[in-house]
Amino acid sequence: ERWRTSLAEAISGDCISVRREYVVAWELYGADELARIDIVVTAPGLVLAIENKVRSSEHSDQTKTYWKWLERTTGLHAGLFLSPGGGAATCPDFTPMTYFDLLGVLLEAPTQTKLTETEVLMLSSYVKTLLRTIIPVEGRALRSLEHRSL
Repeated sequence: ERWRTSLAEAISGDCISVRREYVVAWELYGADELARIDIVVTAPGLVLAIENKVRSSEHSDQTKTYWKWLERTTGLHAGLFLSPGGGAATCPDFTPMTYFDLLGVLLEAPTQTKLTETEVLMLSSYVKTLLRTIIPVEGRALRSLEHRSL
């Protein structure tokens, strides 16, 4: 509920930021080696890191590095590990999520609040992209998992 309230306040106050390829390693270590979180959502009092895996797997304990950074942030912080099969990240603090799960969340939004015309267009475009490009990959990954378990 704290997340829902904080996100709603950030959206209504137009003070939410979504950034891609967010560099964090230099902040952690002062090193030349860079670590990039795929998507970072920030607003006053919250940070959400999303590691997005479609056709690759986690490497170099990425999510563990990201979690070290998240722990240093103030307020609410969380990590999502978005992948076709919904597999776990190397960091147990990252919540696994499939694209089917994401699709469900996206389709629930219009039932919870009235969307602007721009929001409807953006949501429609993203859902179409998921259905055309990502969901088929997830279906193949899930079928592969099923065959392995038989």
